[in-house]
Amino acid sequence: MSHKKSLGLILVILGFILIALAGLHTISNPEIFTHIALGQAGGSSGDPLSYTMADQPWIDMHPLYNTLVSGLWAIGGAGLITLVHISAILAAFILMLRFGKNWGGPLSQGLSLLLCTWLLLPVFNPGPTAFFLLFTTLFLTLLYRVKNFTLLAGLLLVLQILWTNMHPSFLLGPILILVFAIENWQETHSTGRTSMVTPLTNRLFALSAAALVVTLINPNLINLHRHILSNWTVLTGTDGLEWISLFSSGFPQGFISSLTIFALILGAGGLITLQKKLPVMITLLALVGAFLTVRSIGSLQSFSLLAFPFLILSFSAIGEYLTRTLTTALKATESTLNNLMTILVLIVMVFTVGAIITNRAYTNMGSASSFGLGVQEDAFPTASAGILERDDFPERIINIAHDGGYMAVQNPQSKIFCDTRTSFYGSDFYKMLNKALLGQAGAWKTILSDWNPHAIILNGGWSKSGAFATRRIAERNREGVQAWKMVYFDGTTIILVKNLSEYETLINDPSIQQYGGNVLEKARQTYQQGNNGLFKTGNSARLVGAGDLYLALRRPVEAEAVYSLLVKNSPNMATAWLGLGQSLILQKKLTQGIGYMETAAAITPRSARVWMGLLQAYRMKNDEPNARKAAEQLNKFFQAEEATVEQQEAATQKKKEAEANAAAPQTENGLDLPSELK
Repeated sequence: MSHKKSLGLILVILGFILIALAGLHTISNPEIFTHIALGQAGGSSGDPLSYTMADQPWIDMHPLYNTLVSGLWAIGGAGLITLVHISAILAAFILMLRFGKNWGGPLSQGLSLLLCTWLLLPVFNPGPTAFFLLFTTLFLTLLYRVKNFTLLAGLLLVLQILWTNMHPSFLLGPILILVFAIENWQETHSTGRTSMVTPLTNRLFALSAAALVVTLINPNLINLHRHILSNWTVLTGTDGLEWISLFSSGFPQGFISSLTIFALILGAGGLITLQKKLPVMITLLALVGAFLTVRSIGSLQSFSLLAFPFLILSFSAIGEYLTRTLTTALKATESTLNNLMTILVLIVMVFTVGAIITNRAYTNMGSASSFGLGVQEDAFPTASAGILERDDFPERIINIAHDGGYMAVQNPQSKIFCDTRTSFYGSDFYKMLNKALLGQAGAWKTILSDWNPHAIILNGGWSKSGAFATRRIAERNREGVQAWKMVYFDGTTIILVKNLSEYETLINDPSIQQYGGNVLEKARQTYQQGNNGLFKTGNSARLVGAGDLYLALRRPVEAEAVYSLLVKNSPNMATAWLGLGQSLILQKKLTQGIGYMETAAAITPRSARVWMGLLQAYRMKNDEPNARKAAEQLNKFFQAEEATVEQQEAATQKKKEAEANAAAPQTENGLDLPSELK
């Protein structure tokens, strides 16, 4: 084997290793646990997980997948689940490479795999999407490679039944067969062999219809199709409950956004560059991937695979242009330039491997995961499991969607409030819950009257948890007695229980609070010690939650200690800089606190939360010029529906002050507040 071919082969192999490494991380995304819990519960006409939807008809869109992952969980836990999903994605990429390898050599293939790795890093989580991509590439491979029609029909129909019960994208199967039939028909007419190939074309059209018919082989029959078609905007839209992590909004996302735009433009360039008739099916899939990504950046996993051939084509076209240009300019041979570019790409690949296995990639993007296998325990209520299983713990609870599936897996006898099934609960449900958690009194009263919860379980990684917890702690009932008691806190989990006599033993058990404190202290020590060397422990969801609650409880010394540790090891975490600044301001250290908050603004300049904090700090310091600048930025980025009532009240107060200043003679212009508050 020549030196050039050896380098090219190494490039492609290392590219596939990168794809595998992108998925080799601890599970912090909640979706998989909902599927495991549903698989454990088995078939049911009503919702087997929540008490809020117990009387609603339940359409399971992934029955076979749920059974599969619950079985994998029982056999090998989270590690086995991760490895199976990595294998599915790897197989899909290998199969798709067969359709793109003729459009570019090893260098273009390696570059495409490298780009796909970075696109996958934020979204490569175990979930049914992996099998949607695998089934898609299997259909493509069989349609183009299998010449025996009887064998082809048998394999595709079996795969179609499996696809139908694994992922709601199954209607793509009959469409792919139909498009292939149309391709065959066009080829027949263009070559003048109508009499020879028409019978095959007719059989392909019939196979497409048969594939559509067998999609009825599912527990819900035609109701599955109706549910998918009526909820397609939810299933493909931007209403995802979580992006990278609960706290990733506090990190800069410009790199991922820019990389996504670059990949979309690059893929489009491949479509335009190909100077011959485009293969219809490959083009269709690339357009589907781009459409899904434009609707929701969470679909990057689909786009990475479906646009893979066109990424190869685009890199090949760019490489040919650069080779021609540099050959003339540098007087170098094409082979020399190709080797240099290959070595350069290999260096970037090695750097990427290092970024992944040292956890620097996960830390910088705001992920709660870290390199390795298993569950990221500080992202879920793992430490509090023993408390939730106590006999005297309330039955009716409120939890955020992130924790619902995990809680259902760990304690299947208890019913949860909600989980991540967006098409089942519906957007109105989540909006109402979000309004209640943000502090809107009407929504909170609706929850209390409709479901009468006696316990609240919050995830500290969500930035509004601390404010909500302190709001409930301050709440008084009609007798003027504290309505809710905080019985447990470990950074990740905050548990509030209704202040009733039946929960007196639970509320007054000092060992519970002590246990939570011990869990938090152990996490702090582990995080501090684990970030001393080259390898990092990743972001600590437990410490993120601890800092937020300490700040909400007006305990600035404890908050400062937590945030100082976070910014030291994760300097891209804007919310940690903001929290550090606010903790210092509470200690009357205005100048130093504002400096840290300005660092947060530099990291996430579009964060209304940061500009709100800076506006308040500048006003405390009587720095009106900077206060006006902060108000201008707040006006651009403030979204009332995402703000807590305290933040809305603060903004409203600034509006009133601005109006008073504008009305007073010989005063400076008032602050420009968000349009929602005018």
